Amino acid sequence: PWDQAKNHDRDLMNQTCYWLLSFHQRKNPREVGRIMDLGCANGYSAGPLLSIFPNSHYLGTDIGKAVIQKAREKNQNPRVSYEVDDIKVHR
Repeated sequence: PWDQAKNHDRDLMNQTCYWLLSFHQRKNPREVGRIMDLGCANGYSAGPLLSIFPNSHYLGTDIGKAVIQKAREKNQNPRVSYEVDDIKVHR
């Protein structure tokens, strides 16, 4: 199951990057100032997103405290921050 979850995460990230690259072609990537990743889990997408949008700040949110803690430990980039949050409360 763990390998399947890792493969799913990788596939989802690849699809997201593909969508962002199509967005990237329509907008100057240097003009994107903020990226918010809802349900970021371990924050794997921060690196690829910041490479596509080099002047942006990444905020990853997830309901899971443990995954946010792992994301914070893994990524010390000053342009990256993580918060524990439940998007359902923001409806």
